[in-house]
Amino acid sequence: MGVKSNGGGMWSLYTGNNILAQVPTREMWEKLENVLEFNYPYEDISSTFNIEMGLTDVWNDINFYEEKRLHPTQKPVKLIERIIRASSHENMIVLDPFMGSGSTAIACLNLNRYYIGIEKEDKYIEKINSRIAQDKSNQISREQKKQKTDNEYNQLSLELS
Repeated sequence: MGVKSNGGGMWSLYTGNNILAQVPTREMWEKLENVLEFNYPYEDISSTFNIEMGLTDVWNDINFYEEKRLHPTQKPVKLIERIIRASSHENMIVLDPFMGSGSTAIACLNLNRYYIGIEKEDKYIEKINSRIAQDKSNQISREQKKQKTDNEYNQLSLELS
């Protein structure tokens, strides 16, 4: 464990890939079960938390200023994707009771999750709908490009044979 500065005057405690930052081992889990008197099988927690790196309480590796700001408290899609990947599986439902800019909806579409979104302000609902429509259009375009590339590769393979 150590202390690290991100260069912006903010100091954070980090553990890197230390085991304490990841899903506990079976042995640690069994000790916790006895102390806290709960009964959740280790397999349930070890398969639910799909943590790709040692996570801490300070995440300073995702740029908050890459995306066009549509809402005062907008979160980057990459951040929401990390949270969703770490806490759910494909085809699960994610609830966002304060949609704001729709980052959670976009992340769910990208990660093959269903979402339920709630937003009370009409001006943001319009922006969310536009953003989702634009993202779906971009996904279709990416899929078409991939299909075209796959077809070109298959044609090239046939010509070389």
